[in-house]
Amino acid sequence: MLLARGYNKKKKRNNVGKNKIWVSIDETSDVHGRFVANVVAGTLKIEQPGEIFLLACEVLERVNNCSIAVVLDNLMNLLWPDKVVLLFVSDAAPYVIKAAKALQLLYPKMIHVTCLAHALHRVAEEVRGS
Repeated sequence: MLLARGYNKKKKRNNVGKNKIWVSIDETSDVHGRFVANVVAGTLKIEQPGEIFLLACEVLERVNNCSIAVVLDNLMNLLWPDKVVLLFVSDAAPYVIKAAKALQLLYPKMIHVTCLAHALHRVAEEVRGS
């Protein structure tokens, strides 16, 4: 797992502190055709916006529900083994939804939501295709 450039695990742990966290994972392919999962996280604060940061970029052998779930679980165990993931934001790809259901067994308080921007993009692609 490649942690983001300039990433300081201890500093991020201190910045997160006792705040709840949200995590988002999205995959893409690079110029060489490799599958890359990017993990972004942030803190949830009541009275002000929380800090947002890139956690990691992981090159995947294949993209499926298992690879997505493993990336997220390994990263959480590495960085915050005692932290509860409160919110998981992703696209609406069927394999990511399946990964989220599996992750909810490990993180029972986690809420999974799909990003509205991805939904709008899918509608726009459908309209364009017509």
